[in-house]
Parts: sequence; C-alpha cells; structure tokens
Amino acid sequence: MNNKVNDNDNAPWYILDSTVIIHILPSEETSKDNEKFLIPFNLKEEMRSTKANLTLSLLESEDRIRFVVPSSEALSKAKQYAEESGNFPNLSTYDIDVIALYFDYPESVIISDDKAVQNVCVTHGIPFKAPLFKIKSKRKYYWKCIGCGGVFQTKMKECQDCGSALKRKYSHSRVEK
Repeated sequence: MNNKVNDNDNAPWYILDSTVIIHILPSEETSKDNEKFLIPFNLKEEMRSTKANLTLSLLESEDRIRFVVPSSEALSKAKQYAEESGNFPNLSTYDIDVIALYFDYPESVIISDDKAVQNVCVTHGIPFKAPLFKIKSKRKYYWKCIGCGGVFQTKMKECQDCGSALKRKYSHSRVEK
C-alpha cells in the first residue's frame, strides 16, 4: 500500500471505482500506456472477480497503479460534498474513498459510471469521466415530509416538526457536455 504517490512523471492520474476495474479495464480505448491509476486501498480488498484481480495484477506489474488510503481531511470533505448534494445515503464507503482521493490528488480525474459519484462531481466541479453511463442531469436531493410538507436537506428517520415519514425528492438541471 502506498500512502503517497510519486508525482515525478507527467503521466495523468485517474481515480478508478470498482465498476471501471471490473467492466472496463484493460482495453485499448480506456487504458493507454502513459495513464496511471489510483485506487482506494480498501477497494482492492473488495475485488472478488478473477477478471478484476487479473487487471489489478497486470497494472501493478506495469507500475501503473497505486493503492492509496485517503487522508482524514479528504474523507471529511468528500462526506461533506456528498451530504451537500444529497447523495450521501446512496454512496458506499468505497465511493466516498474514490471522491476523497480527488482532494488528496487534485490534478487527477475520477472515472466512474456510478450516478451518485458523478452527481457529487458535477455538483462540486470535480473532473470525471464516465466510460459507459454519464448522467444527463445534476440532481439536488432533499427530503419532504408527507404530513406537513416540511423540507429537509439531510436524510432523517422522520419529520422534526410532525413526526411523519419523509420522502426523497430532487430538483434537477442539465449537465453540460
């Protein structure tokens, strides 16, 4: 496990989520020889498919991949951004780590087909690529009380005003291409 990446060479760094590792890499279109990849360390442990492990081994043997633990400051900021966009309930620990690595390596680009990860990126101006499924609109999530109609920016078990259930809602705007 590397906690710090050597930035001496000028190759671009891409932060990968699990769907990219499992379904996309390696291919000539998405994996050029000069591209280097960052992956949250705990995501390496999550990979169970033979194909994913072979891909990771190949990239590791070519010295094109680093397994990194995000800093606590980056994790805190990633969680804050996820909360602000309303995506936090839909993000796994691994998704938060992927977003957090961007804050430790701000010259990098996230590669993800996860809609919640993309929405956090679009909402906060984090550069990303989506190999297969790119969101068409940015969603701002909120929770609305089915009883009194109160609106809340964060998910709660029940309305603070009347105790009724909350329903997740969203407003949206187009994502620029």
